[in-house]
Amino acid sequence: MSDSGGVAESRAAIDAANADDPRSHDSEPLALAQGRRAEEWVVRLDPEASDALRLAARAHHLRRWRCPAPTIPRAGRATCAGGGRSGSATPETWPPSSTSPAWMAQWRPGPPRS
Repeated sequence: MSDSGGVAESRAAIDAANADDPRSHDSEPLALAQGRRAEEWVVRLDPEASDALRLAARAHHLRRWRCPAPTIPRAGRATCAGGGRSGSATPETWPPSSTSPAWMAQWRPGPPRS
């Protein structure tokens, strides 16, 4: 991977954020291990993977421990409440529109909607 556009700095920032994970796996922070392994998997699948794809894999659960999945409605787990501030989400803090059946229906798998 080349270092075009600050890739090394981006990787370091992702790793620094994930190094704060209080959970551990084989004596390293869990999110840090998951990010590293996700990037390794992308490279295994595609040795010519772009820098963007590799960084996306590494950051796919950025600070995930601050926003535990069980506290967020299934349809909205990609983001946390509070303007994207992880760790502050509970079902009570979600705006009603994000948990309405109409809103959730737009995210269900199926044919494209017109």
